[in-house]
Amino acid sequence: MFLSLGKWRRQAPGSLGLSMDAQGFTLVALCAVNPDKSQILPFGQADWTGPLASPWQDPLASGAAIHVCLKRAQLPRWRLAMGLPQDQVWQGALQVEEALPARDIRDQVIWAASQDLQLEWDAVVVDYQWEPPEAGSPASKGSRRVSWAACGKSWALAADQMSRAAGLSLQFLGVDPEFDSHEMEGPSLQYRSACELAKQVARS
Repeated sequence: MFLSLGKWRRQAPGSLGLSMDAQGFTLVALCAVNPDKSQILPFGQADWTGPLASPWQDPLASGAAIHVCLKRAQLPRWRLAMGLPQDQVWQGALQVEEALPARDIRDQVIWAASQDLQLEWDAVVVDYQWEPPEAGSPASKGSRRVSWAACGKSWALAADQMSRAAGLSLQFLGVDPEFDSHEMEGPSLQYRSACELAKQVARS
């Protein structure tokens, strides 16, 4: 399933994942060691301090707390993958003309997302990708399905502020998912975003 709100193409060495909830957060360093598996490196965990009811209410203060955790856990300043709360990310699909320019396809995605989120056109952040053709089903002539994910721009700006305050470079913004520990096993590990790994470490 397409969950990205950014172009997180591969997990090269230098990936740092962040997962948060109302109580605290987990940071995970992830390094791809070969094409078949990845390796979780050091990680750090901390609880929020002060009057924060939600880490998203004060992204600068949250980023400062993350920065302290980075130093204490001696984590490298790698690229950051951050997970958003599931209820703040919308997903959908569109059937579009394949020959449309990329700008027109993006405009259609933005319009669909703004309708679903009930926000103004310029108040949403989107990302999309082509869906692979379904096996055995005839392709619609000249058109393909596009999967998209979107969130309110305020969430993206808060994530950017938080990462900057932590001294990190935000490279990926996606969904912070719920899943079982057995899903961490096997070669599929290399395809997981670092924010998913952070969620798993927080539960282990």
